Amino acid sequence: MSARESKRSRLYKMSFPQKLVSEPIMHKISSEFKVIPNIIRGRITEKGAALDVRLTGSPKALADALAYLAAQGVGVQPLAE
Repeated sequence: MSARESKRSRLYKMSFPQKLVSEPIMHKISSEFKVIPNIIRGRITEKGAALDVRLTGSPKALADALAYLAAQGVGVQPLAE
């Protein structure tokens, strides 16, 4: 990340369908997109998962990670801070 590109932090509500619950999606966005996920709260059931996650990274990294999550079928909604 260049000196001009600062990190940002945003809070999101994420919903994962059942088929994605066992996938290492948080690890993937951390390692591939250099986004730091911090899970604030979550609920996992046999029908899926709902997490409140704070993502920290450059604006481009956040945009790329959010696009990846959407392509995988994860529902993502920004939460008010």
